[in-house]
Amino acid sequence: MNIDERIENITTGMEAMKGSLEAMKSSLDAMKERHDAQTMNLELLGHDIADMKIASQQDGENIRALARIAEIHNRRITDLEN
Repeated sequence: MNIDERIENITTGMEAMKGSLEAMKSSLDAMKERHDAQTMNLELLGHDIADMKIASQQDGENIRALARIAEIHNRRITDLEN
């Protein structure tokens, strides 16, 4: 094998390596985008959970208030019946 053939083989190998590196970079870029999207989704989910916690606490307070009102009405009805 002469020097020109060796250079051609090396050039072909380097071009193949370059293609592999570009494919790997593309895959890493796609993985980074997916990671960023998942991070954003987790942040949004965290906010949604916090909002749901506040809403459920308010619902609990409203239910307790309705239960107190029902008890007061029940006492009034019982008093009227007696």
